[in-house]
Amino acid sequence: MPLVEDGASGVERLLAIKALPLFADVHADELAVIAERTRVHEFRPGDTVVANEDGPIASMHLVLEGRVTEYRNGELFRVHESLRVVGGVDALARTATAVRAVADVATRTLAIDRADLRDILEDNFNVLSVALRGVAAATVRLRRRLFPSAGFEAGGGDEVRHALAPALDELGARIAFLRRTTLGRAKIRTLGLLARDAELLDLGAGESLWKSEHAADHALVVVRGVVACTTVDGRQRFALGPETIAGLEETLAEAPRWYDATAREAVTAMRLTRAAIADALEDDSDMALDALAALATVASELRDRVAREGTGDA
Repeated sequence: MPLVEDGASGVERLLAIKALPLFADVHADELAVIAERTRVHEFRPGDTVVANEDGPIASMHLVLEGRVTEYRNGELFRVHESLRVVGGVDALARTATAVRAVADVATRTLAIDRADLRDILEDNFNVLSVALRGVAAATVRLRRRLFPSAGFEAGGGDEVRHALAPALDELGARIAFLRRTTLGRAKIRTLGLLARDAELLDLGAGESLWKSEHAADHALVVVRGVVACTTVDGRQRFALGPETIAGLEETLAEAPRWYDATAREAVTAMRLTRAAIADALEDDSDMALDALAALATVASELRDRVAREGTGDA
């Protein structure tokens, strides 16, 4: 069992959290809410830092000193050193992959329980938005290590690519279509706001949606057709078909596009701006929490693939 160090002050904990680049721009008062729910743990070499059996990881740990090695389904995933988070994605995810992280040397961590973290996220949208941005960025990093499909499912909607696009002239029809996507668990009011603000696009075969390194200021809900995606070096190729949301991860991460996207054939899509997505998330806390859990679940599954395929540290 780890030793819990009660002597760490709130200021020390706050400064440790503030040192994470993800939280660099978060106000100290908001970080203090996180800091007061944390505890410093000490681990001896060989001690288990996090592990799960039948459910999600119970807590996440920020490594203060030392080194922790993480295994996923028995496969080596990565080594965590100072100011790296262990168990964060898995504590937020819905899935329960077999994760075990072990202290390699004497190690100190700053830990927060999964339930406490969820309480904070429910009450503070600024912290929740930071978590969304961080998990989305982690998801993009993981995708860029998986060849050639970037972790996307094969097929890219080929089985429905020739289906007629539903008529989306009416707001109700747009809402109905959004309910068929990963946004389907949002409140009807939220979907209505997104549908109202969405711009309907018709793209011809071969037309570019965006190029690598373009600013990711919007996502596209594919209604009809298939979007062909290729990285500049050609090592990753994948396709996104109807009912998928192209470019959502990098839009949430506020990161540049990392692949070229082209209409393989005529494509109909709804364009959702980053501002509209952010407004919807802030207005619908259940949707925001669900989006975070969904992203974390994807990231957790991608980590399993990275560990299994031996594609390196991520």
